[in-house]
Amino acid sequence: MPTSCLWQGPQGARMARVGVMIEHDTCFMDLVKEEGFTNTMISAKEIALEMNIELIFRKKRVIYRKKQFDENVDNEITRSLEESFRVDYFLYIVDQAIFSPQNRFEQFELAAITFSVVLT
Repeated sequence: MPTSCLWQGPQGARMARVGVMIEHDTCFMDLVKEEGFTNTMISAKEIALEMNIELIFRKKRVIYRKKQFDENVDNEITRSLEESFRVDYFLYIVDQAIFSPQNRFEQFELAAITFSVVLT
């Protein structure tokens, strides 16, 4: 049975529903990206209080780069430890959660289109 027939039958309806679900997931993850860090920090503080653990961000050792005499050094960005964690870890994980399913679904759609042409 050609893949194009599968897309037209119940399998195609399932794939269309998967596409809608991925769009909803993307919208939800965008919301998490905007508001999720503050909610996560509140939850983490509550858990830390229950467990009697001090909630701190440990300061990383600053790596100093050798600078030449004619370099402008004012371009370095200094962020708080909490902001660094949000940007370097939290947003990275959320972005991966957004783009990984999208990428896989796009690959499945491309394969279905390619093989429907080959098999028909």
